[in-house]
Amino acid sequence: MRVASIQGDQFIGQMFGPYKLERLVGQGQWNAVYQAQQQTQNRTVLLTLFFLPETFTVSARKRFIERLYREGAVLIKLKHPHILPILDVGDHAGYTYAITPLIAGNSLTRLLNHQGSFSPEQVLEVLKPVAAALDYAHKMGVSHGALSSANIIFDENQQIRLVRFGFNRLGMLQGIETAPSPYPNLLSVASTPLAGLEYFAPEVITGAPADARADIYATGLLLYELLIGKLPFKAANPLNAIPQQMQADIPIPSSQRPDISPNIDLVIQQATKRDPSQRIQTADQLARAFEKALYAPITHFAQRPDQQTSVINNGGMLDWLNQELATQTDASASSAFAEGITASSLRTLQRQKTAKPAKSRRQALATLAIGGAATAAVLGLGGVGMAYVFRPQLAPSSPLATVKNPTAPATKNTAPPTKVAQKAKAPKPMNTQPAVQPKVAPTQPPVPTTPPAPAHTGTVIGTANMNPNTAKKFTNPASGGASTLIHLAGGNFVAYETACTHEGVKVNYDPGSQTLICPAHGAVFDPAQAGTATHGPATRPLTAVTIRVNADGTITTG
Repeated sequence: MRVASIQGDQFIGQMFGPYKLERLVGQGQWNAVYQAQQQTQNRTVLLTLFFLPETFTVSARKRFIERLYREGAVLIKLKHPHILPILDVGDHAGYTYAITPLIAGNSLTRLLNHQGSFSPEQVLEVLKPVAAALDYAHKMGVSHGALSSANIIFDENQQIRLVRFGFNRLGMLQGIETAPSPYPNLLSVASTPLAGLEYFAPEVITGAPADARADIYATGLLLYELLIGKLPFKAANPLNAIPQQMQADIPIPSSQRPDISPNIDLVIQQATKRDPSQRIQTADQLARAFEKALYAPITHFAQRPDQQTSVINNGGMLDWLNQELATQTDASASSAFAEGITASSLRTLQRQKTAKPAKSRRQALATLAIGGAATAAVLGLGGVGMAYVFRPQLAPSSPLATVKNPTAPATKNTAPPTKVAQKAKAPKPMNTQPAVQPKVAPTQPPVPTTPPAPAHTGTVIGTANMNPNTAKKFTNPASGGASTLIHLAGGNFVAYETACTHEGVKVNYDPGSQTLICPAHGAVFDPAQAGTATHGPATRPLTAVTIRVNADGTITTG
């Protein structure tokens, strides 16, 4: 698809709603970004103007405008100190636009290119605010969908800010127009790869909507990139790296950098599991797990013949890891993984390397805005990407600076030191003789009991501990049809067969709009309104599946 040939500077001086375009910052394949003045509030903002392909039909353009307002209404509600907000969306004279603040700063990508790689302590200082922002958004039912080092910036106050929240959902070709491509869900409306494709989780590549668990996967790849200095899978054309993303395992970071703790290897492995149900389930859990891995004792590891890392029993030292990490498969297991080590132990455990003073973590990140301002223009949805104008040249001798995190609580020593902690203060020479284990009297095996009968009938299709605004696929035993169970943002559970009532194409649940969307023709169904078709070409509602939420927490049908 070819975007109409438009010179972005032809709009300078024009009004789009209350915004007067003052200067062209940059232009991509299907958008242009301007410094603009908001007349109603007398403030300078950044306006991204979207140019749709000239081959788009009138109905495709209408679908794009409807999506812009639908997604924009959700994104405008995000208000967090580590998220760069969307201030407004609108359309004027056939063009659509989005408004964001105009701020000074530099991207994490640029800092990484300058520094080469980050120390684990520096990575932690990036991860904390990123996780805080993601955790907030996920609880609001919104995923980022394009998380990458390019979409994390340091503003003029050295605050970390996530940008382009939900922008991939705005610019995705799928649901707007058909395309002769095996990956329509990975392309922008200009038929170019979506931003951050190298960070996409396997289920997103195969067509599932990007949810909170996909953001966890992308964060795991971000941790790898910061530690190693590059992504594990990368190609000049991101679409060419898809086979590796789908089939190859993420390399173990310590195999590239021996100074990285194997504990950190396990955290990244757990965050980047191919099966989303096996990953660490929340950004907060991931941040806490990484911090505990950083300061817990080093685990002894061995390689199986298939080169997968396995944990060897280390005399109970790794209570934070609980020895089941390699086989954890559900959300409760990943929660236990993040919670394992106690706060009092964490304060006293030291890595089995040279200890660093506490202030080295607080002075973890180099600032790149020394000697002048750098205007960070949040540009485009796939054309321009992230651009910086008026950037000063990087000074090799730039001093370290404190990264402020207003959401992080002050550390308080509320728990009394444990006996283990007291021993850690005055370590004794290691005894090379094996410890004598006390003899334990054999106990009688427990008498087997008959398990109680389940308090429900029918086929179990899910549990009541599903996160709000998420969906789970299942097969309807009554019809054999593909179906989905949805935990609505309001708390209720509903289920529908996923065959679109237009031509039978399977619909997918989109957490951003909280609707079910047909990927082929853009039909939209509202699960909170009995599966009603809210946007054509479908006119009939989806087929509802009768479900029961039982007292034991299971959800059944049939």
